[in-house]
Amino acid sequence: MKLFTSLLLMLLLTACGGARDLKSDEAAKPKEPTAPKQVIYNDNEQVLKKMLNGATLNGVFTMKGKNNLDGVAKDTYVISAVDKVDEERWRFMVRITYLKTDINVPLFLPIKWAGDTAIVYVDKVFVPGAGTYSARVAFYKDQYAGVWEGDGYGGQLMGTIEPLKEKKN
Repeated sequence: MKLFTSLLLMLLLTACGGARDLKSDEAAKPKEPTAPKQVIYNDNEQVLKKMLNGATLNGVFTMKGKNNLDGVAKDTYVISAVDKVDEERWRFMVRITYLKTDINVPLFLPIKWAGDTAIVYVDKVFVPGAGTYSARVAFYKDQYAGVWEGDGYGGQLMGTIEPLKEKKN
């Protein structure tokens, strides 16, 4: 009888151990990939996306600090695409042209809202080929305006938002 009880106890312990191994095996299995979360645009965001997708921002900027400018200089931002990534961040595919700089970069930037006005927040963002910048830029109807700073210099910027012009053959 003692032998039977020992065998039964051993069988139970083995079964319990096997069940634990089965559970840990299941936990170790890679999870099925989930579909990307669908991004939902509210009314203001839809207006912003339509306004900026394929748009050119033509404007001017001032610069004070280590590279003072007398007056203003022209700048252009060609936005080939803009998409909401999550609740606050947006991806801008943009060509930036100012002074002797002409670069194409993807920028992932937060947008906050003041009523129906979008405000892009740039906080110490490294822009390849240009440097590290901070800025606050408001977009309202067909205009933009804001302040910016780099390493030891900064200023204001403003301009108009225009639909991207198609190249004629």
